[in-house]
Amino acid sequence: MKRYKVEDFLSHMEGSGGIVSTIAQRVGCDWNTVDRWIQRSVTLKALFDAEREKGLDLAESVVLKNIQLAMKRQNPPADSGIPAEIVDASDAKWLLSKRGRRRGYAERQDMNVVDVNLSELTDGELARLESGDDPLAVLATAHRRRAREAQDEGGQ
Repeated sequence: MKRYKVEDFLSHMEGSGGIVSTIAQRVGCDWNTVDRWIQRSVTLKALFDAEREKGLDLAESVVLKNIQLAMKRQNPPADSGIPAEIVDASDAKWLLSKRGRRRGYAERQDMNVVDVNLSELTDGELARLESGDDPLAVLATAHRRRAREAQDEGGQ
């Protein structure tokens, strides 16, 4: 069984698109071997992540190019005599769902749900919630208070 070194993987990262099976094929090893080395080596992890980002950049450029072409087909120059076309908007919808989340475009909204028993909060903690304080900060304070109380009860 061959013993690999970081150097065995370095030159095979470039142009791989961050695809583990491509790197494994180039090195001549198993997919799991590449994955383990990427997780172990800060250098390989950084190169792998950079290669994945290049792939994302390329994919985004294709999507943007398709959106630009669709806009030209949908809005031809008025004097061209070319009729406007209804175009496929799936690329635009996809891009908005990924990069436009902060503008409200999303396939789903991420929500953090916390189960809270309000009867365990002090009047002061409830007042903080009512005044608009960050609920997670108030709950963290309440959690620390309850932990101290439990420790005090256990230590007596």
